[in-house]
Amino acid sequence: MITRSLGDRDLRRIGIISEPEIVTVRLASDDIGFVLATDGLWDVVADSEVAALCRHVEAQNAADSLVELVVQRDGGDNITVIVLRFPHGQESPPPLTPL
Repeated sequence: MITRSLGDRDLRRIGIISEPEIVTVRLASDDIGFVLATDGLWDVVADSEVAALCRHVEAQNAADSLVELVVQRDGGDNITVIVLRFPHGQESPPPLTPL
């Protein structure tokens, strides 16, 4: 569970801020998706490793593999990984299926 991902006003005195860092990125036509993850992943696995693993694997398999890689490397933090692949060759994304 992520409880302080955006900070906490009461904890500002020890350096936790409540203002999120927001970045806008223009997607290129060859972008294939993105990975949203906690520092439990990014502190253990390099960006280039994440990209290489995700490039040729379906999204769920990539997320599972990244979590397993952190476990194998004895990552000491909690970890959440979401991998999203963009649908190519479609005018609009496929409809969402209710859970």
